[in-house]
Amino acid sequence: MAAQAVVKDAPSGQNPFETTIQILSGGEGYGKTAIATELIYQLKDSPKCIETSFFWITCGTMEELQENIEKTLSNDFGLQCFEREEAKTYFLTTLNDTNFVIVFDGANDASVLSILIDYIPNSKKGKVMITTRTSAEDSAGIFPSAHIIPITPWEGYKH
Repeated sequence: MAAQAVVKDAPSGQNPFETTIQILSGGEGYGKTAIATELIYQLKDSPKCIETSFFWITCGTMEELQENIEKTLSNDFGLQCFEREEAKTYFLTTLNDTNFVIVFDGANDASVLSILIDYIPNSKKGKVMITTRTSAEDSAGIFPSAHIIPITPWEGYKH
């Protein structure tokens, strides 16, 4: 399975499940979303994640990110937001006190990737995974403390 290969290929002593921010970086069609999906299913089945909330936020553009943050707040927390800053504040505040896993999928533009840093809760209780076409080097420049996982063209097809 591709997700097991990602875990196996993590730096010595570092398991991606224990990393606060992970970035799957690779070209279009390389299987980043498929790998993220598989990892999420593995986490959901883990006894460590019994009381964990999972969120999948598609974020190809800033507008899509904002719209999906607002949908998450509305659907999962029953909160209605009308202004961008208000939505971001509610999102960050709500997640600070809960165990969570967030996948920001499709942050393919470096400008969207740069903005995501403002949407990551400051909490030790959460894990964040980002899929992007932005190069591993550029991703590391934006998120210097993240675990960057470069995905090769065939990585997503290892089943």
